[in-house]
Amino acid sequence: MLALTTVLWLRLVVGTGGFVLPATATVRPFASQPVVVLGTVGAVVYGTPARGTPIGLARSHAVLPLLETRGAADCPSDWLRVDEAAWICAPGAARREDVLRAQRWPPTVRPGSPLPFLYVHPRGRGHESYPTVGAALERRDGAPFPPGHWESVEAAFRREGIALYRTVSGRFLRAEDVRWAEASPLAGLPLDPGDAPWPWGFTVASPTWVYDEPPVARWMTPRHRAPKLPRHAAVRVEEAGERWVRIGQERYLRRSEVRLFRPRVRPDGVRTAERWLDVDLAEQLLAAYEGDAPRFVTPISAGRGGLTREGSFRIYRAAGTQTMRGLPTDDGGRTYTVHDVPWVLFFDEDRALHAAFWHVEFGLARSHGCINLPPAAAAWVFDFAGPRLPDGWQWIEPSDRTLGTLVHVHR
Repeated sequence: MLALTTVLWLRLVVGTGGFVLPATATVRPFASQPVVVLGTVGAVVYGTPARGTPIGLARSHAVLPLLETRGAADCPSDWLRVDEAAWICAPGAARREDVLRAQRWPPTVRPGSPLPFLYVHPRGRGHESYPTVGAALERRDGAPFPPGHWESVEAAFRREGIALYRTVSGRFLRAEDVRWAEASPLAGLPLDPGDAPWPWGFTVASPTWVYDEPPVARWMTPRHRAPKLPRHAAVRVEEAGERWVRIGQERYLRRSEVRLFRPRVRPDGVRTAERWLDVDLAEQLLAAYEGDAPRFVTPISAGRGGLTREGSFRIYRAAGTQTMRGLPTDDGGRTYTVHDVPWVLFFDEDRALHAAFWHVEFGLARSHGCINLPPAAAAWVFDFAGPRLPDGWQWIEPSDRTLGTLVHVHR
C-alpha cells in the first residue's frame, strides 16, 4: 500500500565528475544449449527462413539461442532460428555448444542514474566530434557537432591530461566542449489494487504552494512560511473542486498546478486481464492497466497543438534505442539529432512513447508529436508493454500488428 504522505523522488548524482557511466549489459544466462554468436555486423531477422519483410534486427556481437537450422538457396550458410518465429542468415556467425550470456539492449542503468548512457550536447554555438583519440587531442578532422544535437557516451577517460568521451557510435569528444543531461528523477507511481478508490495527482509547478483554504481567487497568496511541494510530488487527492484540490486537513493546492489521475473505463475490445495504456492529453498523464486495474501512472509531455493524435492504436515496433532527427535545414543538417533515445515504442506512424532526458517539464505538452516520458518511467512502460524485445536485438516489429499493447489516446 502506498503511504498517505506525499511521495518525493530524490535526485542522486554519483560517479565521476557528477555523472554516471553506463553499467555493463544485463546478463541472463542460457542453459547449456547450442548458441550462435554474431560478429561485428548485426543480422536482419525474418519471420520465416526466407528473405522478405524484416521483423527485427539482432545487434552485432549478440549471443542468441540456436533453436533450429535449415538449409536454403538464398542463404550462403544455414538459416538459424533464434526465437519462436525468428530466423537469421548469418554466414559469419560462430556456433557453439556452451553456457553463454545474452545481453539486453540498452544496458541496465547504474544506481543513481535513470539512463543507460551519459548524454551530452555541445556548449555554446557548437563544437566537433572526432574519428580517433589522436584527432580529438589535436583538434583535427572534426565533424560538426551543432547545437540541438545529442550524443550518447559509453566511456570516459583521460589522455595526455585531456578528458575525452567515446560515444556509442564510435566518435570521440573533448569533455570541455560538452554539457551532460541532468534527467528528471521522476520514476512514476506504481499502484496496487488496494490503493483505490481516491484519485492521485502530481504537482507541476516548481514549487507548488500549499494553502490552508481553497485558493479560489487568482490573487490569493500563501501565508508566510506556508509549506510547499517540489515539482512532480505525488499526492493523494481527497477532494477536487474547479480551482482547487484538497490533499489533507486544511491542505489545498491550485487545480491548475496538479495533474489529476482518475481510473478509466477499459476500452471496447480490451480483454479482462489484457494490458493496455491510457494517455490523457488533458491531464498529460499516462496510466498502465491490466484489465480494469491501474498498475502505474506518470506525468508525460505529449505533442503541442494537437500533434499527438487521439484514437486507439497498437504498439507495432519496440526499439531498445532509436536515433531521432528533426527537419532538414538549409545547410544540409537537421534541426536536431538525438542519438540512442532509449526505450522506444512506436504506436501511430512515426509517433512513439520514449524516454526524454533533454527536459524535465513532464505534465506539460511540449513534444513534436511523440509522448515523452521520464526515463525511469519509460523503462517501466517498455518492460510492461509489448511487443517484447528479445535479448540481443536492437528492434522488433512483428508482422502481426494486433499483438502489440493497445494505446488509448484521448482528452
